[in-house]
Amino acid sequence: MTPRRRRSAQAQHGPGLRYDAAVRATLLLLLLTFAPTLALAQGTVTLEELTVDGEPPPAAYRTMISTAIAPHLDEIRAAYAGRLGERPALGGDYRLRLWVSAREVIRITPESTLGDESLEEATRTAIYRFRLPPEAPGGGAWVRFVVRFVPPTTSPGGVARAPSSGPIIAAPPPVVAPPVTPPAPARVPTVRVDRISGALAESAFAGALPVPALRTCVGTASGELPMRVTVDRRGRVAARAGRGSLRDRATIRCLVGAIESLTLGPEAGPTRARITITLPP
Repeated sequence: MTPRRRRSAQAQHGPGLRYDAAVRATLLLLLLTFAPTLALAQGTVTLEELTVDGEPPPAAYRTMISTAIAPHLDEIRAAYAGRLGERPALGGDYRLRLWVSAREVIRITPESTLGDESLEEATRTAIYRFRLPPEAPGGGAWVRFVVRFVPPTTSPGGVARAPSSGPIIAAPPPVVAPPVTPPAPARVPTVRVDRISGALAESAFAGALPVPALRTCVGTASGELPMRVTVDRRGRVAARAGRGSLRDRATIRCLVGAIESLTLGPEAGPTRARITITLPP
């Protein structure tokens, strides 16, 4: 535009033209300033320190586990995003020791520094749904890893920064979907306490039963499974299945593992109980 035409345009539009250009420049500057904060404000969830039977797994097996567990990590990330809304500084390690047999999780022994029962339960429930693909070895193995929760951190300048440590499994995408509550299964197992003696009262024992973990065992099988449950003086739980109308071995192993995943303190033992788990048709 020639100087004469520029002066003509300024005369026609007046100071409004210069004002609009200034507003656009200001908005662009604000967008560039706050975009990193919006992208990194959801925190991260990563899987680290993965071992199988105490050793780092081969690369192929490591990739197989990473691929199979990715959808369940998405569930955990969604739950974490929801909890960060109430506890913005929530973070820590959730160490898991899994007994995996027939390519599915049978038993989980957790150790946590999170201090958030809701997030811990959501993590256990998601991991219980973990299944290895058919090409994975079918024998039993101890799998250990850490689910690491890192809350958003803020620099002195006010811009959020990503954590410096690199994860074993990739960090979440920039935009995290809002928490989605999965629909309740149509078939819900029930537990009846037939007899109990020792340190725990029946109401306390029934309240401690891992109902979400039991729900993950629901498949096509149905019937009743009697079980003897003992809690020793250290709070460790052992379960032994009896003979009932439920005969599916994989389902029985899953139910026993779910009961043994109970985390109780020394004050809960010794306790002995007889229970009956019913899977409806």
